[in-house]
Amino acid sequence: MEFTTEQQELEVPGRYALWLVPEASAEERLISVIEDLSDRYGCPRFLPHATILGGLGGTEQELIEKVGSLAGELQAIDVTATGLAMEPYYFTSFYLKLEPSAALLLSYQKATQVFTAKAGNFNPHVSLLYGSVPRQEKINIGAEIHSRVPGAFRLDRLYLVQITLAVPNWKVISRHDLPSAD
Repeated sequence: MEFTTEQQELEVPGRYALWLVPEASAEERLISVIEDLSDRYGCPRFLPHATILGGLGGTEQELIEKVGSLAGELQAIDVTATGLAMEPYYFTSFYLKLEPSAALLLSYQKATQVFTAKAGNFNPHVSLLYGSVPRQEKINIGAEIHSRVPGAFRLDRLYLVQITLAVPNWKVISRHDLPSAD
């Protein structure tokens, strides 16, 4: 298997990602879908999440402090799914697209400021399957699971996660509950 530069960078020790995680009821529904698809296609299981920033470097302690600071500036975000999508890439093989709401974009903007990260192309989504699955299979999956994924839910936790290409080795480093706006 040949990896892109982006994938090779994930193998460098000390790579971290910043995730927004769905509320418990949506998380359970999404975990059920992820586990079913992962088992069916022999792909890795993972926690449902919307990545805000990836490829973060620095010492773990510095990152933990920055995540704590960012969590103090954020609130839980209500999101709306706009459909299922697929790409021919391992980590975006099949996913639930999220509407890029003002609150979600503001969270991304605040994260780039706190981590002094270069703003890029922010595509909010929750992956449902990692791996190489034929396009027609993904079309069939979409028809099968559309009623199993939540159409709207809340992202109410912020996680700092250490990542590598070996998905089972991903490790949650810090977790923060985000307060509700209402």
